Amino acid sequence: MQREVPAEMHVDHDRGTLILRPEPTEGSVAFPEGLVQHDERVGVLRAPACRRGELLRFLRELGLTLTGSAAADPPTRVPRARIPLDLRDYQRRAVEAWLVAGRRGVVALPTGSGKTRVALGALLATPQSALVLVPTRVLLHQWVAVLREHLEEPIAVFGDGHHDVGPVTVATHAALLLNAERLGGQFGLLIVDEAHHFGPEDPTQPMRAALDLLVAEARLGLTATPPTQAAAIASLTSALGPVICRERLDSLAGTSLAPFDRIVIPIRLTPAAREAYDRDYRRFRQTYDVWHRAAPASTWSGFVRACSRTADGREALVAWGRCRRLAAYSDAKEAVLAELIEMHKTDRSLIFAEDTATVYHVCRRFLIAPITAEIGPAERREVLEAFQAGHLNAIVSARVLNEGVDVPDADVAIILSGRGGSIEHVQRVGRVLRPRPGKQATVYELCTVRTVEEGTSRRRREWLDAA
Repeated sequence: MQREVPAEMHVDHDRGTLILRPEPTEGSVAFPEGLVQHDERVGVLRAPACRRGELLRFLRELGLTLTGSAAADPPTRVPRARIPLDLRDYQRRAVEAWLVAGRRGVVALPTGSGKTRVALGALLATPQSALVLVPTRVLLHQWVAVLREHLEEPIAVFGDGHHDVGPVTVATHAALLLNAERLGGQFGLLIVDEAHHFGPEDPTQPMRAALDLLVAEARLGLTATPPTQAAAIASLTSALGPVICRERLDSLAGTSLAPFDRIVIPIRLTPAAREAYDRDYRRFRQTYDVWHRAAPASTWSGFVRACSRTADGREALVAWGRCRRLAAYSDAKEAVLAELIEMHKTDRSLIFAEDTATVYHVCRRFLIAPITAEIGPAERREVLEAFQAGHLNAIVSARVLNEGVDVPDADVAIILSGRGGSIEHVQRVGRVLRPRPGKQATVYELCTVRTVEEGTSRRRREWLDAA
């Protein structure tokens, strides 16, 4: 785009973008491809907020005087540690790799290996205002507690009813989406926990698009499960940078992570349950096979959309749902779960189910405290604190405990069922790998044989071996 640029230009932050006034006239100066676009509605040029640094450097190289709300750099800060930060070798390597990469990139470390300490290293090495983004309210308060323990400066909370902004601010994804205008231009450093959430195949997905509303040039992503599909990798790289440091689970287990045993327990349905499963599975396959022959390149979501339009399709989906529920939790699984609970009654156990209904069933059947999205933060904290103190020996959850929640005293994971994704399984196993002197963790997976769970179980083991 050829433009003649005036001697002075206003650059303002506007609803997640940067606007340039006055609009340059057509002339001899070529803006970098894709950096700015003409907004015919208001007669200005707009640029993505995430490319603020590139835009300002370009304009300054032209000798322009820059004014406006986005012309000044975000506030600086003086990082001070309240207590010495002792990093393990691989954590130090991660921080150094991030600095060498220009303070931009994703660090992939197994769950329980101390990704938060890598973030602390980045915060102490970067004298810029910082925004830490987390996916859940549980993680929000967990991060705030860790940062307040290690840093002298005030830690602001934005989310879960709080609306404070400070030199270091911790916010939820939802808070960013609703307050991009207020938060977008205030931070020079962005730290994203559970960064795999920002690598969807669809780059227009709101959570991914939200990162483009921030001016922060320094960006650090943290995850145990970086994406593997090309589109998701490209999306995450565009948002935060490439994976610059990665440690495998097997390289840390037994040293920086607790050693663990994996035990897959085969579950056999009763004759009546087997007959019901086979009948529903045949009904589902009748419709699925016809659809797949007609559209072999389509996706599961495409199949669900097609089925929702016909009575026959809806009936097939209902049959599939019954299959999933029967494989996920049956009387046979409940009997084995009872044995495991008795066997590990003096250990700290985390029990993972597929859905909230199963969580509450297990809660009532075995008098085990549940953790679900329906339980408020105060009650969750009480349950987790009682678990840490040894007053509770077991907790049952569906997905709330999958990501980031710190339960270092957990020794045993019992995986009743799940959606089967690699991210979910690696996160669940990681909940019991937080190191402790003398700790030996155990991971049980209950797999219903001759059902869809057999394939899911096999893929889980492959994913865990590759983690």
